[in-house]
Amino acid sequence: MHRDSIDSQLGASVLYLVMSFTILADFVEVLTVLAVALLPAASLLSVPAAWDSAEPARALAVVFALGLAAFAARRAPGRVTRRAALVALGATVLVVTSAAVNGLASGFFGVPGRLQGVYSLFVILSSGVVGVLVVSQRTRILTTALALASVVQVLLMLSQLARGQVPVGTFGNGVPAGAFLAVSAAVLIAGAFTRTVTARVLLSGAALVAAAGVGLSGSRGALLGLVVGTLVAAFAVRATVRRGTFALASVALAVLVGVAVSGNVMTSKVAADGLTSGSAGSRIQIWRGTAEMIADHPVFGVGAGRFLYEFPAYQPLAHAVIEDPDKRADQAHSWPLQMAAESGVPAMLLLVVLAGLVVAAAIPAARRRDGAAVLALAGFSAYCAQALFGVPSLGVDVLGWALGGVLLARGDAVAQQSNPECRTAAEVSMPARGAILIAATVLGGLVVWYIVADASHARGVAAFERGEFEVALIAERRAIARNPLVDVYRVGLADAATYLGPDAVAEAHAALDEGLRLEPDSYDLLIARARLLASAGAPRTELADAYRLAVAAYPLGVTVNEEALAVFAAAGASADAESSQDTLRDLEARAASMPEVTP
Repeated sequence: MHRDSIDSQLGASVLYLVMSFTILADFVEVLTVLAVALLPAASLLSVPAAWDSAEPARALAVVFALGLAAFAARRAPGRVTRRAALVALGATVLVVTSAAVNGLASGFFGVPGRLQGVYSLFVILSSGVVGVLVVSQRTRILTTALALASVVQVLLMLSQLARGQVPVGTFGNGVPAGAFLAVSAAVLIAGAFTRTVTARVLLSGAALVAAAGVGLSGSRGALLGLVVGTLVAAFAVRATVRRGTFALASVALAVLVGVAVSGNVMTSKVAADGLTSGSAGSRIQIWRGTAEMIADHPVFGVGAGRFLYEFPAYQPLAHAVIEDPDKRADQAHSWPLQMAAESGVPAMLLLVVLAGLVVAAAIPAARRRDGAAVLALAGFSAYCAQALFGVPSLGVDVLGWALGGVLLARGDAVAQQSNPECRTAAEVSMPARGAILIAATVLGGLVVWYIVADASHARGVAAFERGEFEVALIAERRAIARNPLVDVYRVGLADAATYLGPDAVAEAHAALDEGLRLEPDSYDLLIARARLLASAGAPRTELADAYRLAVAAYPLGVTVNEEALAVFAAAGASADAESSQDTLRDLEARAASMPEVTP
């Protein structure tokens, strides 16, 4: 072979290797961009076919981002400190133990429609890992994605308002919608302080849109988070008094515009004696009941994701009057109280310590004007502030703790840079990458399993509403078979069975009994069982026993006491009938003694 031919082949091989490396590098960059962008985009995602269309989709997005991060990450800018890792592990062990002690079946996925049980904890921890591995190196991508997501959320809220609906964006609730926008606005404001002139204008505009969205949401916790995040951003960049004051004034004006457009939703909730659902008076009553719950279960709480099952026993009479009839609180409307009530005071304290370690790790980096640390510190501060009055939501929590991961990574990177003997980046080892991929696969499989069952339940609900009871029964049967941990699937089966004769009723009885073995305190299962017995013409004493359990699970429920009163009277249970009658009278008398409820 001629030398020219050999040289030609060698050149082609080198060119091929160079091109292959370039393509691989571009592919890795694409994976990194997707992993970072998925965290803000998760708030916009849904699975329309599922009954719980939002939260499972957001969990799936975060888990997918975790897998992408494992593929894409080569070097992390810093490492998670041992103290932070141990505190996070300790909190996780306590939450899992709480669920195991109090009822892992109902606590694993948590209340239907919320997905805030043990599973959600692992999703949130996953977002922290994504923050360490990839977001800490791509904060520009994060700010761009947050700007787009915030604008989309506000546009959706304005569209809902124009149609006469409550402006809640894609969250279904103004509290998490406002919280997401508050955290986003804080990050964007910090970006506006640290970027070039062109980017500063764009980010400032997006931040003001997000701030107006906070006003639209009517969330007081989100407003607090926005104020704290703005102040932290100004202090972190050492802004002049003039610039800081101008930023705060601009944000305040944007919020006022949002409040005015929404029809003063926020101001109507501020008065402590307000009698609207979601008013300050209502929140105070929820906190009273939650405090009693914590006092009775201080170590392990009532179980992760089980607040809805336990709160009715602690519900103050004033809360039952203020809220809509038969509205049970499924949130403490305060992250520390919620955590203490569900998983115990030690678990709550460990997570508070973890948040403190995250902030402490970021302070040196922020002082050295590390751009990523400044952005994340402003956003994480806004997240922690709103959490004092907020509710768990994956769309917000994954964003907040991803920013926490950024702070841990950047703080460690700056600490390493101050020591010449330390490397400024940590290799992502193959065992670590494999462990992350395994975790992502398991978490992804679990949420897909949940979504598939939830889709069957959605079809069952739709069929029931159309009067197709046989179709509804089959769909609910499939939902239970696919995921027996969710009690509302069994309730749907019982509802359909009441219209389909003895065989279907017997099947529903068995399903409800199995559900009560998994979650004995589910009021929904207990009232469904009582009504199923009534439809089947059960003996009066058996029916009275069933209603007695339902009333015990929800002592201040209007509907259950009205139904039970007639059953107790027919069964000759005069003491129980008198108790239900007294409850209804107390509710009526308390309502009559209060000022007229504000619509």
